[in-house]
Amino acid sequence: MKKQKTKIPLPIDPYLDGIANDTQEYSTLLIKASPGSGKTTRLPWRIALHSDQKVLVLEPRRLAAKLAAERIADEEGLNLGQEVGYHFRFDKKYTPESKLIFYTEGTFLKRLIGDPQLIGINTVILDEFHERHIETDVALAALRSLQQIRPELKLILMSATLETRALEVFHQPKLIEIEIPPFKIDLHYLPNQPSILNQTLELKVKRSLETLPTEGDVLVFVPGMSEMIRVQNALGSQFGEVHFLHGDLSKEEQESTLLPAKNRKIILATNIAESSVTIPG
Repeated sequence: MKKQKTKIPLPIDPYLDGIANDTQEYSTLLIKASPGSGKTTRLPWRIALHSDQKVLVLEPRRLAAKLAAERIADEEGLNLGQEVGYHFRFDKKYTPESKLIFYTEGTFLKRLIGDPQLIGINTVILDEFHERHIETDVALAALRSLQQIRPELKLILMSATLETRALEVFHQPKLIEIEIPPFKIDLHYLPNQPSILNQTLELKVKRSLETLPTEGDVLVFVPGMSEMIRVQNALGSQFGEVHFLHGDLSKEEQESTLLPAKNRKIILATNIAESSVTIPG
């Protein structure tokens, strides 16, 4: 085991032990916590520490599953792939002794086919539940059916924007809401005129950056990799170091994007950074 780092306090920290205790009393928990509260990286490991069996976390995206497992291992001084790991298509890093494993929803369903009783697992956490892919609903239905056979199996549904009313009626869970003050947001728009609207995406991004202060990192959402490359070519190094954040990038490329840097970073990201991933700075 590595040396545990000094962790930055997060809003969810005071609730962790209480939530872990609630899993002993309730079969299903709904956790609605503001973005950046720490629910993805702090809660699963605390649940695992209170459990004598394995805990699984389902994420909608591969990068989110991997980054969450890496962050927990780093914060807790654990060995990634030992105490905490991940598993999704084309990549897995865990052992039979791992207490906490992050899955993508599709990979979890494949596991469920081969292990319909989920032997040795007593808690499944569905993170970012509001995204509601077909795999999400299938996984939830299967887990609810399994609870009829294994009433000791615990479900935790987490989201920053969870619509709880229908879920409360259907699942009769314990609802936990964690609110933190949102950051102040200032909105600025490019001029609404044909000469601007008819420009290419990369020129619009460049023009937007020209209107911003020169300090601080910038996160730019674009549809996909081809748009990233076009924007990168248009920006060059004029505004800072350009980084990509995309699910198909290598581990080294992802880490260079997420780690703090001396120079200003312009991060070009797909919608993976809208949820599931908190980007420092």
